[in-house]
Amino acid sequence: MFKKFDPNVSLFNIKIMPGTVNYSTDIAETQVFSPNNYNITLSSDYLNSVRSWAPSSPPTILSIATTITHEIIHAYLLSLVDQYIVSGSSTIYDFPTLFDAFVTNKTKVGTQAQVDAQHEIIVEKYVNVIASTIQEFDTGISVTSGYPRQVSLDLAWAGLIGTDFFKKNYPDDATHNNYADRKRIKIRRYVEEYNESRENQSPLGKPCK
Repeated sequence: MFKKFDPNVSLFNIKIMPGTVNYSTDIAETQVFSPNNYNITLSSDYLNSVRSWAPSSPPTILSIATTITHEIIHAYLLSLVDQYIVSGSSTIYDFPTLFDAFVTNKTKVGTQAQVDAQHEIIVEKYVNVIASTIQEFDTGISVTSGYPRQVSLDLAWAGLIGTDFFKKNYPDDATHNNYADRKRIKIRRYVEEYNESRENQSPLGKPCK
């Protein structure tokens, strides 16, 4: 996916920048700027840790890396749609099939329904991809086994908190089998997002200064 946006060889481009996102509860968003060009906006409030209940404590580098990886998948899915529109072909372009593009293209660009469709694809196919990517970023060692460590998976799922798919897999129900996992994932997101220990978890990433 990173290679898909290599400026030296690709027609597809990503611009990553701080700014204001459309929904205040989001920490980042990805939008089509023009055909084959995509803007990833990282919320300035997120980067500066703006919060009313405590002093500012910017996110760890690991939190930001997780957020960017998640958003690059959004851009990648949008690029599949653009590529299909241009070529009109049913060829498989790389390891995901064009089914991904069709799912994304069923809804109007920029709508919440489109974002939800993309999140469904991420849940079904790319959680391990995100986890493996951020683990390699953190350790410098490739995840060749296909089984990233639990904390990396927790960070990957943390990017899906608030989606219907997270709520379905990790419902807010103390009697559910996945309730302890839900709590652990939410705490991991918090400690990396605010570089602040909570309960039995401490930040693994280095502070972003």
